[in-house]
Amino acid sequence: MPKVGQYPPLVAAENTQDETAIRFLRVGSALYAYDGTNLLRMRGTTTGLLRIAANGANSALADAISNTIVAEQSDGAASLSSRTMPHLFNGTTWDRWRAGGSASPLLGSALVTPQSDPQLQVDEAANDSDKIITVPSSTQWGIYWIHVEFVSTATVGNRQIELRLNDDSTDTIYLMSAGAVQTASLTRTYLFTPGVARETTFIDGQVAVPIPPGLWLPPSFTVRVRDSAAIDAAADDMQIQMLVDVRSV
Repeated sequence: MPKVGQYPPLVAAENTQDETAIRFLRVGSALYAYDGTNLLRMRGTTTGLLRIAANGANSALADAISNTIVAEQSDGAASLSSRTMPHLFNGTTWDRWRAGGSASPLLGSALVTPQSDPQLQVDEAANDSDKIITVPSSTQWGIYWIHVEFVSTATVGNRQIELRLNDDSTDTIYLMSAGAVQTASLTRTYLFTPGVARETTFIDGQVAVPIPPGLWLPPSFTVRVRDSAAIDAAADDMQIQMLVDVRSV
């Protein structure tokens, strides 16, 4: 058996299931696959090359040494061609080339990644400084940012705006308050977003408040924004625009 490194690799292919590199080495007419641990000989119908049946053809897969047919790959309604179902020859039989695990994607095939579906969630009802938005059932929300505009009445007092995330049992799992308070008769904007420090003063009427990056909420979790001091809860106005990535589960 040749040692890895004695012969240059012909191909380096990415295994998209477990992200290990599969290298192919040719030694004479033989083709070997190396996965970082094992070096295995691959055989086929053409001088050591793996045979992949053409799409739409009823191709026989044969042992290159004896040229004996060991498997028949049909393309009828009940099966797919071996172009879409790659096979490896182990010296006796042809085996379907799969990634590890039950019902996993084929090695070398692209993994399916969830598609982004950004949607704006809005609550602009007046006369309410305590608002709750609930993640719908069978849905997950990835939060990009939360924009809050708060208009305080003439009632004296310091409004403390906070973001509270609750699970489906109303237990608080995350709490973050703005670094500055809002007094009476003012309009202020709060931006809850990842990657910022908690600001302690308003700049041009705005203040940034950090939230965790990669924040995903399961079904029935809630996003609550409120004035925790409740200075004029039934008269202060708060408008919320929240951009979320929506994923069905």
